Amino acid sequence: MPISVEKNTDPAESRSARLLYLRKMTLHRPEFRWIVPLVFFIGLLAPLLISSWYTLRLQADNVEAGLQFEYDRMADVLANGMQKPVWNLLPEIGQPLVDSMMADPRVLEVDVTTTEGNRFISASRDAPPIKPITLTRDLTFNATPIGTVTLVIESSETDNILKEQSTRVYIATAVQSVVSFFIVMMMYLLITRFQDKQTLQRINTELETQVKERTREFQVATEEAQVANLAKSEFLSSMSHELRTPMNSVLGFAQLLSDDPVHPLTKKQQQFVEKILKNGEVLMDLINQVLDLAKIEEGRVDLDHSKISISDIMSECGELVQPLLGQYNVDLNADPSGYSDAHVWADEKLLRQIFLNLLSNAIKYNQNGGAVSIICEHTSATTIRVNVADTGIGVPEDLRENLFEPFNRLTQQNSPIEGTGIGLVIAQKLAEHMNGSIGYSPRPTGGSLFWVELPVAKGD
Repeated sequence: MPISVEKNTDPAESRSARLLYLRKMTLHRPEFRWIVPLVFFIGLLAPLLISSWYTLRLQADNVEAGLQFEYDRMADVLANGMQKPVWNLLPEIGQPLVDSMMADPRVLEVDVTTTEGNRFISASRDAPPIKPITLTRDLTFNATPIGTVTLVIESSETDNILKEQSTRVYIATAVQSVVSFFIVMMMYLLITRFQDKQTLQRINTELETQVKERTREFQVATEEAQVANLAKSEFLSSMSHELRTPMNSVLGFAQLLSDDPVHPLTKKQQQFVEKILKNGEVLMDLINQVLDLAKIEEGRVDLDHSKISISDIMSECGELVQPLLGQYNVDLNADPSGYSDAHVWADEKLLRQIFLNLLSNAIKYNQNGGAVSIICEHTSATTIRVNVADTGIGVPEDLRENLFEPFNRLTQQNSPIEGTGIGLVIAQKLAEHMNGSIGYSPRPTGGSLFWVELPVAKGD
């Protein structure tokens, strides 16, 4: 089965992906970032090591050559000093020279022999040799061979001198290596910090550009939404006004037909006219609510704040919904004396409209023989909450987030219960205009609980 892969073509997402990749490759590079300073360090260290080795080798050659020259000179001095004593066969004359040679701790043995092989003068040390060098010189007098001089010298001092010089060279090389390493590290840190700074500046520039683009897009979208919302409000207002005039005519003529004593209607005709009046009133109520919603969204709500008694306004609303309570066989449980001292700072007309909406919904969507309860409570020192609870069908959990959407009746679109789906939206916006809020809470025992929270009246 072929597999299709969708390619992301969103420029914004592509830019975001590039920025994330750029951060990863620059600010969080893997270990290969150390290759450059390592190569640089080796490039500095290699000539240093080669130079140190060459210097050490050259010093060793110089030391060996110098000592060899000194040893040869000692042998030559001994040979020249022994010519006359050997020629004259007077060992006592050559003995002081041999003693002076033996005074040098490097000399291990001096041996002077004649051409006949007889030992003329001999001297030696008891110390065991470590690295002896034997130097031999022929003795001549007036171009006549007279004997041989043998000089044995301990040359281990060459190793000691070379060892000291090698130690000094190694220490100097190590110090130079450490200094070079720190120099390389400092250079690496400076270069890396400079590169990271440039990268961050580039990322910030791209992010700022992206934020500006998104802000500009958001501003354009906001302006378009405001224009669309204004056009919608104007359309609703215009259409509602256009509908209200003919609807008033329909209701007026239907009322005239129903109440005409001269030409009374038949029973069936009367039923038709009553349906016209009933449905016309529903449509007129919808038109009025649409007009109210348009006015609220356009900000054309006139507020007249005053100190309002919750007890008084709830009593008034309870009397207004009495016919609806009887129609749906629902009881209203409210004791105004329980919150007689509760006062809010609000517009009386708008607050009455909110409470009537909540009460009518609680009655209409209740069960036969159900009840509606009103409970008032202080939620803080500055706010009062009025709860309207019912024993009805409640709101499914998956639909609660859609409660305050206009024209959304949730599962009651085909219900015989009359409604427009914008009453709660109007109530919410009116509450917000009065610095309050409105919300929904499910009841554990079933039913719904809608609440309105408003600021406490000044001086209350």
